Amino acid sequence: MEILKIGEENYFEVIMRAVAALREGKVVAVPTDTVYGFAVDATSDEAVKRLFQIKKREEGKPMPVLVDSMERAKQIAFIEEKKLEGELSEQWPGAFTAILYARELISLLVRGRGGLTVGVRIPDLRFLRDLIRAFGKPITGTSANRSGEKPATRAEEIMNADIVIDGGICDGTPSTVVDFTVTPSKVLRE
Repeated sequence: MEILKIGEENYFEVIMRAVAALREGKVVAVPTDTVYGFAVDATSDEAVKRLFQIKKREEGKPMPVLVDSMERAKQIAFIEEKKLEGELSEQWPGAFTAILYARELISLLVRGRGGLTVGVRIPDLRFLRDLIRAFGKPITGTSANRSGEKPATRAEEIMNADIVIDGGICDGTPSTVVDFTVTPSKVLRE
């Protein structure tokens, strides 16, 4: 397992090394604005299957998908109403996961409700948005721990990733999750 510490002097080098790993189907542990997350290409069934194995997570359990912008969010989920776009713009970037109807771009393995929905988040961490932008695709944002264990808030707590991006200590507060596929929308986690 390789650990890369982010600094001003190597910022873009770390991004490019993480992008190369993601393109090879590797699992990259990344800091987020909440906890460390396991990132893989959210459009690749093979990469997502490998992530399920590392997390010891049963398939069929959806995982959040991270994007860098509203435009990319619209590529993976239906956000056609101006009202909904306005609500999401007030929350993003930030620790806010929106359950939306999924488009076909992302792997069925990360989706919920038989492939109908996806949890989408634009993180409030410049490094992560820059990484997603450089990669050019959405990534998974599931916590960097085995299923049922405490989420990692420090790089040294992470096991089983191919590369760990050390961005210091993460906040540790989980994101708010709101289901926008029901009317009225329903808060699933605060």
